[in-house]
Amino acid sequence: MNASSRAAAGAVALTLALLVQGCRAAPAAESGQANVTCAENPADGVIDCEIEHVTGASGVNACWTVLCRCKNGREARSARLCQSVQRGATVRKSIPLSELANGQDCDRVLGSDVHELSVSAL
Repeated sequence: MNASSRAAAGAVALTLALLVQGCRAAPAAESGQANVTCAENPADGVIDCEIEHVTGASGVNACWTVLCRCKNGREARSARLCQSVQRGATVRKSIPLSELANGQDCDRVLGSDVHELSVSAL
């Protein structure tokens, strides 16, 4: 490789390095973390979800969906739910079974799963 080829290769390498560095996403700001757990409260006919702030310098806004498995084989799903929770706190959000898609067809909730959890800083 002659001097001209080495100079051209060096310029290409430098250009690629700058392009790669320029495309790198900036580190995300600390948005915090939250845990969401949901369980049936049969006495009240609701799903109770507890949203617990886990980490982060400020409170968070947590959004999720909940999917319930029913004794009769049906599934009931919530719309997207959101709840703010302050730093170090735990908040409860109750969702009537009647507000879930197919909730009226659910004879008894056997279990539930939280899906699509996203958390952002307040």
